[in-house]
Order: sequence, then C-alpha cells, then structure tokens
Amino acid sequence: MLAERDGRAIGYVSWLVRVSLWSGGDYLALDDLFVADGERGDGAGERLMRAVAEAAAGRVIRWEVAAANVAAQRFYQRIGAELIPKLICRWQVAPGPR
Repeated sequence: MLAERDGRAIGYVSWLVRVSLWSGGDYLALDDLFVADGERGDGAGERLMRAVAEAAAGRVIRWEVAAANVAAQRFYQRIGAELIPKLICRWQVAPGPR
C-alpha cells in the first residue's frame, strides 16, 4: 500500500498472509513500513498501519523491529502494539559442492 502527498509517494507498507504452524490459524506478517524522513510525524505511518489493521480483519499482525530502532518502537507502542522480546537466529551457510 502506498502513501502519497501531492501526487508523489511518501511511504509504503507491505505484508503477507501467513499460516502459523503453532496455532493453525493465519496472521498478517508485516514485511515493511517506510515513511520518508521529511514526511515523518505527520500521520502517514499511522494511516498506513491502520490500513493494515483493516486488512487484518480480526487477525494478529506480526513484525520485527531492531532493538536499536527506539523511534520505531515508540511509534508502534503509541498505536497500541505490544513489543515482545524475541531473539532472531541467523546462520550463514557456505555454498556446498555442486
């Protein structure tokens, strides 16, 4: 979903519908939320998130935010999101023989 002002793009949000292997139900996985630096603080991010909430239709919305991104964490808490601590594991596997 794209946010525009005066005919130019100022932000976007994208998501996927996923199925939880734990619950068997589906949820919305927020892929990305972006608002241009000069456009932040004017409500575009909240309007984009409210549009995602409307698309969720009673389902849970899940996403990740970097621990160092305190401004985003404050924004998400302000709109009512619950921040749940979680560790993310990464494993960079070397290419095998072909």
